[in-house]
Amino acid sequence: LGIDRVSEAFQYLTCIGGRLCVSDGIMIQNFNIRYIPDTTYKPVFEKIKKTLTPQGFAVQLVMSSEGYLIPASDDRVMALTNACEEVLGYECRPYTMGGGTYARWLANTVAFGATLQSERGKFGEGRGDAHQRDEYISSAELKKTILIYILSIMNLSESYKKKLNQ
Repeated sequence: LGIDRVSEAFQYLTCIGGRLCVSDGIMIQNFNIRYIPDTTYKPVFEKIKKTLTPQGFAVQLVMSSEGYLIPASDDRVMALTNACEEVLGYECRPYTMGGGTYARWLANTVAFGATLQSERGKFGEGRGDAHQRDEYISSAELKKTILIYILSIMNLSESYKKKLNQ
């Protein structure tokens, strides 16, 4: 489609062919494009139209939401990362994920979840991860996660107190 983009934080723009159906004899292919924050839908959509229209395809924008990123240097992200490091005992790095997140719809929100890589794969390759078959959380992971969440709330509280006192 000619829409490849790269970002340091997100790496590559991702595009998946979602639902494919036939309606009134017309094949309809849904695409889900996960924009990186420095890319807006308009140039991507125009490039897709320019690529597909000459080949006889019609292109329609149904919905768009911009990419979302809170930088790793943000106080909130640092408070969450520090909580992880304190509980887990090793260096943790914030990361980005493909796909949408609830955080984009709530002001001043950072997506933050509980998945410890050391706990994955207990049911075999490709099983047990988030949104996959046999998704699970071990009791050890749950205990660590609870501690991380408690410490995260404390760290965020301290961060906000400092901002209020400035």
